[in-house]
Amino acid sequence: MSRTPSRILLKHVGNLGDHLFLVGALLEGVARVWPHATVTLVTAWGYKDRQGRWGKRNQDGYGIALMKENPHVDHLVHWSDALCSPEGRICVEEGKRFPTWNRAYFEHVKPTYDIVAELEFGLQIEENPLERIAAAAGLPYVSIGPYPFYGSPQDGDVGRQVADRFPRPRVVFLEGLNSTTMRGWDPRKVTALAQRFRDVGVTPLWWGASFTPLFRGRKLTLRENIALLGQCDLAIGVLGAPMHFAAAAGVQTLCLYGAQFYARAAPGFFFNQTIPDSRRHHSTVFGPTCDEPCALKRVLPCKNLTGEARITTGFRSWQAPGRQHDKSCIATIAAETVFATAAEALERRGLWPK
Repeated sequence: MSRTPSRILLKHVGNLGDHLFLVGALLEGVARVWPHATVTLVTAWGYKDRQGRWGKRNQDGYGIALMKENPHVDHLVHWSDALCSPEGRICVEEGKRFPTWNRAYFEHVKPTYDIVAELEFGLQIEENPLERIAAAAGLPYVSIGPYPFYGSPQDGDVGRQVADRFPRPRVVFLEGLNSTTMRGWDPRKVTALAQRFRDVGVTPLWWGASFTPLFRGRKLTLRENIALLGQCDLAIGVLGAPMHFAAAAGVQTLCLYGAQFYARAAPGFFFNQTIPDSRRHHSTVFGPTCDEPCALKRVLPCKNLTGEARITTGFRSWQAPGRQHDKSCIATIAAETVFATAAEALERRGLWPK
């Protein structure tokens, strides 16, 4: 581009983990490189239109609420596959109206922007996603970086009040850790890990949509829940939206990782170089990785399995991978390894029980 852009249009209606991890990092870069540009972000709302009726809230499409407080977004827009209301008659979030655009309207306004980037794209297993998303917007990769969470002062206040109910150290198990799919750990090991913590007087908390606590008789909002996460001391989980939320909120994480390159999505890769206090660095526990890394949502059993194990494990798909202890590279990680890594991280910060 020969001149500095003044109007930038970004569109991402994918899942929340990618939204914070990718779009959040990109917005930081845009603000650094083009601080005077006006940014319009088109994303999903929390409600889905089914046969002309707006159904129950879908947390996976909660982009409007998640980005509402981001200071690098000048205009936030709701994406709809069919409906259009530029004047904001459809999408109302926390009492504020947001425009709704469909594909036809998006195409209509595109020529009025200097940069237009649609950020939903497939990635190869060896790709660094931040390099890819930076290129899509015309930025050098080195200009984008960690993806902080932005909440309102009220979000932070609610998060602190709820966190005060729980003693420290606050160790959190992130939703998805006990998943029976290829993306999760072995649920039996989750149970064993929880017991190891209880044995030393630490009761782990669960965090996620299925475990949202109450505040004054209502469930926390997404941003309040992320603010609560930021008040915890260590978050243990696998790759997914909760892990990205934890890293963005500033809580130290322990990520169970395998079958992928470290630069693919591990918080330790993207954050540690920017954290001056090494005691707060994110930890990564690697499972045995194949000589040819592969996606967790794969159509074949893990290549680490022997021929006999592949036959007997009962694998049908990544969502029904069969026998848990050898379903994936991640599942082979021992509970004692995770416990020892967590204990070391907390001890370095003076938070481990005496």
